[in-house]
Amino acid sequence: MFQDLRYGLRLMIRRPGFAAVAVATLALGIGTTTAIFAVTDHVLLRPVPYANPERLAVIWETSPTIALPVMYASPPNLYEWQQRSKTFGSMGGFQWRDVTMGGAEPERIRAARVTAGLLPTLAVQPQMGRWFLPEEDRANGRPVMVISDALWRRRFQQNRSIVGRTIPIDGVPTEIIGVMPPAFVCPPAVVLRGTPPAEPAELWIPHAVNLEAGQRGAHYLAIIGRLAPGSTIASADREMNEIQEQIERDFPDYRTWRAHVVPLVDQVTSSSRRAVGLLVAAVAFVLLLACANVANLLLARGVGRRREFAIRTALGAGRGRLAVQVIFESLALAIAGGAMGLLLAIALVRIIVLLGPASMPGLRSVEVDLRTALFAVAASIAAAILAGVVPALGVMRTRLASWLADRSGGSGPGAMRAQQALAIGQIGLAVALLVTASLLVESFRQLRSVDPGFQPAQVTTAKLTLSASRYPDAAARTRFVDQILSNVRQLPSVASAGLIDAVPIADNRQGTSFVRLDGAAADPTASQNANVAWVTEGYFESLGVPLIAGRTFTAEDAAQRDRVIVINRMLARQVFGAEDPLGSLVRVGASTQAPFQVIGVVGDERHVGIEADATPSFFIPYRQVPSGRDLSIIVRTTGQPVAAASALASLLGPLGSTMSEAIGREGTANAIRTVVKRIDPDLALFQVRTMEQVVEAAVATPRSMAWLLSVFAISALLLAAIGVFGVMSHAVSQRTREIGVRMAIGASPYRMLGSILGEGLTQVGLGLIAGVVLSLVTSRLMAGMLFGVTALSVTPYLIVVTLLAVVSLIACLVPARRAMRVDPATALRAD
Repeated sequence: MFQDLRYGLRLMIRRPGFAAVAVATLALGIGTTTAIFAVTDHVLLRPVPYANPERLAVIWETSPTIALPVMYASPPNLYEWQQRSKTFGSMGGFQWRDVTMGGAEPERIRAARVTAGLLPTLAVQPQMGRWFLPEEDRANGRPVMVISDALWRRRFQQNRSIVGRTIPIDGVPTEIIGVMPPAFVCPPAVVLRGTPPAEPAELWIPHAVNLEAGQRGAHYLAIIGRLAPGSTIASADREMNEIQEQIERDFPDYRTWRAHVVPLVDQVTSSSRRAVGLLVAAVAFVLLLACANVANLLLARGVGRRREFAIRTALGAGRGRLAVQVIFESLALAIAGGAMGLLLAIALVRIIVLLGPASMPGLRSVEVDLRTALFAVAASIAAAILAGVVPALGVMRTRLASWLADRSGGSGPGAMRAQQALAIGQIGLAVALLVTASLLVESFRQLRSVDPGFQPAQVTTAKLTLSASRYPDAAARTRFVDQILSNVRQLPSVASAGLIDAVPIADNRQGTSFVRLDGAAADPTASQNANVAWVTEGYFESLGVPLIAGRTFTAEDAAQRDRVIVINRMLARQVFGAEDPLGSLVRVGASTQAPFQVIGVVGDERHVGIEADATPSFFIPYRQVPSGRDLSIIVRTTGQPVAAASALASLLGPLGSTMSEAIGREGTANAIRTVVKRIDPDLALFQVRTMEQVVEAAVATPRSMAWLLSVFAISALLLAAIGVFGVMSHAVSQRTREIGVRMAIGASPYRMLGSILGEGLTQVGLGLIAGVVLSLVTSRLMAGMLFGVTALSVTPYLIVVTLLAVVSLIACLVPARRAMRVDPATALRAD
């Protein structure tokens, strides 16, 4: 074995040009395959970093009265499930929440409100201190928190006496009672459809919900349960629905809600499984193309070595021994290609992590570790076998004795057929990859052209949270709203400004009941639930949501005035049909709530995601119900650049205009920060983004997939073109004597051109047919990933077939033109 490897290395040194091409080709295939394995390993194979993850499940609530297939659970239901369930040993819930950590430098921290039962369910213990006690997870419980290892290191310099220290959180003195282990990630990526997973939390506080405060219809907790011994997902689902029926009997107003139990691993990987599977298929195609190219190179080199093989056979070497030698020669190439491929994989992983969608769970932790390196070794061995098996079979099946007598230098028909078959397979794989990439690119183009229902250009958003200590009541929060809006509207180049509790597309909106009081709903089968947002005057104008009828809110719509409400067009059609909704009375939320009067109808803005349709929604004036402390500022600028930006635009032209826009956006953000700091120095402004950035983030996954698949497809196109060119060049070189004889007896150069081209284009045609068939099969992987285009759309197939046909024609034309220039006398003397 080692002798064959040494001989293979000597051959590589003896023919460095051949070795460089083969090693580079294998490095491309092995490197891309290894990089995608690293992604797959972290995103799909190890997505849940908890003990016995197969025993963990997500418990959703669902109802035919809501538009989404599943919904978060209500806190009272979690309490009922914990008391009554036998199939779950434990369960806990969480809700994402951003908090401001006070001190010398206030910092905005990604946090989560969690129930006391969550950590025992995940079977994780703090590295220092303890987790929450049940009495701390109750209304008016003692303010405590647990921090992450990263926060402990970054902000507290790994101070081991940190447990017991009190730090202000949203203005409330809160005691640190524990520090979690370094690898702890919570909450996991459990979100509603269309909502990107939130960044991992660095701080946890008790949920501390008041179960007596009418929370039965409030659906905002994600629930995770650990199955009891002997329980299954199916049995848990049956039991949870039986409990839901008991809750319905106990609370007659709470009807139609059922439970839906899903394995946690399936839930976390559901959004990325198809995307990663498609990437795996793509790199597998690239690896096969690379191996096919190397196999063609080995076949071509084997023609020059056939007398060597014949002599070795005459000296007693068996066919199997020669075939093993060919395999080990390809292994030497694959080892070198694998080493280069591992370096390429490290670079590719960094690029994928940098440019990949942040919403893909586990992507940010992807790295080339020991498991990935071992996979690279396995991929190299597989590549060696794939690349060497065809030349090895050629050696075993050929009559080696005839090679001693043959002095023509031509290759046998079997070798040529093998090379042609490999070229056909390369074209087919390239077609499948190109079709997939073109479908994703067209899907992304369609997605970017969707009207979100608002005008994102020249809109800046920024979030803040009012502390309970400084803003304890509605009057204090209303005073802050007056101050912030008054100051922001006075900023230069600000056209309008408003506030909302949840930024469209970026944040979830709450859902609650919406009932017409002065008549029956136009569609009695439709849901009586709708999404709700709390906004101030200026919000619709700032975001560019069109007004359809009536009016929007003004500063006069305050707490002491009659309650008013604005609905979107979809809700108006669903509840009022063709009737004019203006002036109608409606009730939202609990039956004890006072009614609202509809004063306006606005356009349908998409808030769940760009690819998701708008949902029935209504808007409540924040001044009348200032209950929330999480607010987002929405500012529309006039587009007039500051002086420096204007000068830059005039100097650099289009590039300067782009840079001036960025400077203008940053200037607006800094101005808003200054205003907030002047009003309340302890308030931290965070997630300062333009609405265009929000929209771009919403399409990050399809954009990343389109670009990644396009890169792989271009690689496949180049490899296929190189394969066709290599096969045709080798065919021409092996037929030099035949071409010379034909031209000597009268064949014209153009006839030889047609003959060579015909042979090459026949292979191309067969490869295109095979590729179209393969594309139809692989298109099933794309179900659910396309928007505005189907996997059977004709246009991408036509474009890809035409492109590959042209590229292949060029690859065939170069060797064919060389055949035209063959000198008959020179060709005959070569015999």
